[in-house]
Amino acid sequence: MASAADAERIARLPGRAARVAGTLLAPMRDPYAATGLMIYAAFVLVAVFADMIATHDPLEILFKDDGNLLAGAPPGADHVLGTTNLGRDIFSQLVIGTRAALYVGLTAAVVVAVIGTIVGLVSGYFGGWVDSVLMRFADIALGIPFLPFVILMAGFLGARTSNVILGIALLLWPNTARVIRSQVLTCASVLSSKPPA
Repeated sequence: MASAADAERIARLPGRAARVAGTLLAPMRDPYAATGLMIYAAFVLVAVFADMIATHDPLEILFKDDGNLLAGAPPGADHVLGTTNLGRDIFSQLVIGTRAALYVGLTAAVVVAVIGTIVGLVSGYFGGWVDSVLMRFADIALGIPFLPFVILMAGFLGARTSNVILGIALLLWPNTARVIRSQVLTCASVLSSKPPA
């Protein structure tokens, strides 16, 4: 967490630098935000150094010394979380899997933000029938159950990461679009209510 000494050093910086430093350190003053940032940083570090952390190849099928499949082994020294029923190391799968989770999460968030921002800006700016049509599409997207939709997409288009990202993007953009649209409408009403100079 940011200390009093940090606050004094920030205060001595030039105006813009002080504002930037204060903004970057602001989450560290809140214990919940600081905890969340630390968890996220740990998640990113695990994803980056997954090859060094994983103890086995996540797709490797493991066998016992007598040649039998090491299926459903309990946690132990060699396999921290045990093995699957197919004889694969669970810990290694969990560690390597953080990369896919991070990739899907970040990519989907960017795509959702871009689509939602564009739709919200267009809807709020043009209004009228454009707004009505775009918001009806948003209502339809919000009414579709997320998990069954993504499962169906994976069934029809294939179980690929890009299809999961596409499914997330198709259903989760309306929330961003509504927020952006409301901001545009608020700005428009404020500007229209100002008296002419």
